[in-house]
Amino acid sequence: MLREFSLSDASNMCKLNKDLEVIKYTGDSLFATVKEAKLFLKNYTDYQKNGFGRWAILLKDPS
Repeated sequence: MLREFSLSDASNMCKLNKDLEVIKYTGDSLFATVKEAKLFLKNYTDYQKNGFGRWAILLKDPS
């Protein structure tokens, strides 16, 4: 399932942006803390400005 990011994704976003293979494609800087990731998500305006943006990917429950 795809959905827009929310503030509850900050912990996972922080983990993603500590991976150099990830940020070489996003152009983001490394997040040192979950607080930095939460601030990024709070200020992420691509959905409003462009009508699209990055998506969170959730695995479908196999049951």
